[in-house]
Amino acid sequence: MKILCLQFTVDDFAKSITNNDTAFGNRLIYWVHCYRLSNLIKDSKVVVSYETWPEALLLNFPNTISKKLSKFEIDNSFPISEDQYKYILRTKDVSFLDNKKNYYLDLPGVDDWDNDFFLFYETKSYWQRYYSESISKIKLKVDVGEFFKKEFKNVCWVHIRRGNETHATEEFLEEIKNTFSPEDYNSYWNTYNLNRYQPDCVRVTTSDRVYFGLLDEIVHDRNKKIYISSDIDSKYFSHYVSRYGNDIIDRNIIFKKFLNFYKEEFFIKERYNPTNIKTLQLFYNIFDLFVGINSDIVIVSESTWGYIPRYYHKQKDYIWLHGNDVHESNIIMYSKSDKWLPGDYKG
Repeated sequence: MKILCLQFTVDDFAKSITNNDTAFGNRLIYWVHCYRLSNLIKDSKVVVSYETWPEALLLNFPNTISKKLSKFEIDNSFPISEDQYKYILRTKDVSFLDNKKNYYLDLPGVDDWDNDFFLFYETKSYWQRYYSESISKIKLKVDVGEFFKKEFKNVCWVHIRRGNETHATEEFLEEIKNTFSPEDYNSYWNTYNLNRYQPDCVRVTTSDRVYFGLLDEIVHDRNKKIYISSDIDSKYFSHYVSRYGNDIIDRNIIFKKFLNFYKEEFFIKERYNPTNIKTLQLFYNIFDLFVGINSDIVIVSESTWGYIPRYYHKQKDYIWLHGNDVHESNIIMYSKSDKWLPGDYKG
């Protein structure tokens, strides 16, 4: 029996990659549920399609087949509803499934981390533990572990979410207007469609001053380098480079070293063009991700992208931001005058 990952369509991926946001964090939550189901069904495998899971070019997913799915395979697969999935998790009974058929999980809203769906028959901490144990089994196809350990052993990985599905407040817009040149400000506005963001969007853009308040100590008192992962162009972080200088890691230089691990025969075998913009974006995303996984500290925005390095290693030091507040942390920070916990920090 095969369990097909069909939650996202090709169109979803094609649309999202133009914003440098491939929804990999969201898709990974869905994959974890498919993987979980496969562990309850004897001799079953998860199947991901190269079209909607191009990360399978670079990653090995446990108990998962990566292939090009035919229209026939998709059209002749059968849904497992949310209620049926809940029943399986509760009883471990899969006798109503036909081993000769292929299935997919039909779980609307499954990519929402805080959806009530995750809390049925178990605590949220149990889901987090299962998610952590599952994604930690995902490995790079090319063994570059020592490379990451060497380059990023003393690094703070910070995810700055500024593009897709974030609400830019008037305060934030005024802040960046004073930061950028008029030309860059207009480019920023037009490229990322800030005027389209709705006030009721739950993801409020975190202010630079909040990041600076955290990074100042991490750089100066803890002697860490900074690696920025974001869904917008790096030129919009020039003020971070001005503030932290050589303590900001130049992604492009180290990325070239990473790309050198992938030889010409690798691309020929996988039938990918290494100069193609989408392929390069894919490599950039996976590179970003494994920098975070191998960093000492991660600062996570409200995003499923940041959850991956946060939970890949359970004991990783982290700060989890929600808008301009620190939502959760396992790091004690200090201000210049008083001792304070990040949960009390308001910027």
